[in-house]
Amino acid sequence: MNLVIDWGNSRIKAASFDRNGLLNQYSFSSKEELILFLKKQKTEAILISSVSGNPTELIHAIEPSVKIIVLSSTTPLPLKNLYATPDTLGVDRLAAACGAWHLFPGQASFIVDLGSCINYEFVD
Repeated sequence: MNLVIDWGNSRIKAASFDRNGLLNQYSFSSKEELILFLKKQKTEAILISSVSGNPTELIHAIEPSVKIIVLSSTTPLPLKNLYATPDTLGVDRLAAACGAWHLFPGQASFIVDLGSCINYEFVD
């Protein structure tokens, strides 16, 4: 099982996946609640995407044998980031662009992300 964590400005969400797809979705009201959840999980890999908090404390709560990827501007992705200042593009926006590319490979996509603010991405 793999786990994806989306730590946004107003909520922390997670989803578990296996080779067949989505297994479960979770929502947490606090970092502490998420850490308790992580300590109980048996996963192979965890992807952390955070626009709100420092994932260091989360990483320490995860079993050392679990592969951890923290999404950043340097994470290898299936897209080339042509943003004028790639290091300042939010990881939530990178994740949305990769999701669109996965759902519609080779097709241009316009993404509207309605989080705590509205973001637009264009992928081609």
